[in-house]
Amino acid sequence: MDLPASASDQANNDAKRKTQVVRVPLSGGSLVDPFIKDETAVIHRAEDVSILIKTISSQVYTQYKDKFRAGEFGNDWFVLLSETGVGNPDKPVLKVHEIQPIIEMGQNLTGLWADNVLCLEDFGADAHSVSKIRISFHALCQNIGDSDAGTLKNSLGSLLKVAGAIFPFLVPWVSVANVVVEGAQRIVDKLNRIQEEVETTTFTFFPFGESANGDAPLQTGSFILFFEEVDTSSLSLGDDGIVRSSDQDSEIPPYIVVNVEKQLVLAPDQLKTSMATEVLSKFGANEHSVSQMQQPSSLSLIDALTEFGKSYQLAQYAGRYFELKKKANLSSAEQARFTQLKDALRQEFPEWDLENT
Repeated sequence: MDLPASASDQANNDAKRKTQVVRVPLSGGSLVDPFIKDETAVIHRAEDVSILIKTISSQVYTQYKDKFRAGEFGNDWFVLLSETGVGNPDKPVLKVHEIQPIIEMGQNLTGLWADNVLCLEDFGADAHSVSKIRISFHALCQNIGDSDAGTLKNSLGSLLKVAGAIFPFLVPWVSVANVVVEGAQRIVDKLNRIQEEVETTTFTFFPFGESANGDAPLQTGSFILFFEEVDTSSLSLGDDGIVRSSDQDSEIPPYIVVNVEKQLVLAPDQLKTSMATEVLSKFGANEHSVSQMQQPSSLSLIDALTEFGKSYQLAQYAGRYFELKKKANLSSAEQARFTQLKDALRQEFPEWDLENT
């Protein structure tokens, strides 16, 4: 039997409210559909973009701790990782964002240890290289061997300082402690080999134009990624990054809040090192190979990465400068980028006659 019109409309509205991702403008406001383009928030070519984790809800641990087998077999540490693919999601880049003892996981996590998911300068400079941005977050509990979170964080902190992110495959080069390398190896091995004990949520942005497959436009905002479908009609996001419900009987499912911003959050040297690491990842130095690496005797790789990143960045700057110089009509973002590139190249190569080249 057909539903009455009013009941049918209500059913459609209920279906629309059930989702796994919602967006809140960075300026604040109510939850909105992330698949609806806000022209004032869209990120255009030649602009910078950063994606940062703002919150990991306590429910990510409390609701899935049985699946994680928390507390069993030494699985006493909660870990959150991300995998990102930009234009080539078949080779995602793996990062570690948080390591916490499970006894401290009864509360929401904000002010994360390593919040940087993605940081891109002059995004979309190559018109043919970016088709979408795919982000996956993996939550799990793991035994980190003879290491402890303090030792692990102290060692990985040096990598965070120079690269602005924690890339597991670089761990052997930033620590002289075998227990630290073992701890990182165990985390990556769990993600690779025991997927049934890992909980994942995935989201895809489609930049520059209309999406062909229902992916969301790349735009600024706070995005709430729920691990399960939820009715969002009673939910709101506070300035503190916490989701709350006006319905006292409503249970809020596990979620992560990420901010998408038009800015670079890494310092210049961090950006160079991070850029070099991303390049190595795409060309086969995969983070998942940490378990196959031997610990080196020198820490010189970090310096080499920074130098390589600088050279790569300058090559990108030069190519982009001449590309924009030949273009007839520049957007305001492209004009600003062109001026920035010219200044950077003049500073680095004062003898180079850019105007007549």
